[in-house]
Amino acid sequence: MTLSKATGDEISEADVPLLEDVVNGAVDFKGRPAVRSKYGCWKSASFITATGVAERFAYYGISCNLISYLTKKLGQPTAAAAAALNAWYGTSSLLPILVLSWLTHLRADSG
Repeated sequence: MTLSKATGDEISEADVPLLEDVVNGAVDFKGRPAVRSKYGCWKSASFITATGVAERFAYYGISCNLISYLTKKLGQPTAAAAAALNAWYGTSSLLPILVLSWLTHLRADSG
């Protein structure tokens, strides 16, 4: 156990690497050592959140426009358009799982 200089609280040996500013073995996109205080944290969290929000807007926007396009432009009955929309929902939900399993299979074969 070591003591923190600021508060006097005990810090375990496992937590000491988290206090270091440079992450061992991690580099940024230019190959420089990754500095904890400069990269990650809330910058990364806000980017991930914004990407998730944009993805949801795109998903529901396509879903709403798809039913209108199928019924008005293509002249499909509402039941057929709803079946196509259900196929869209199913495909967009299962595709990431299928791709992940395929990539995992490739990685297992190569290693």
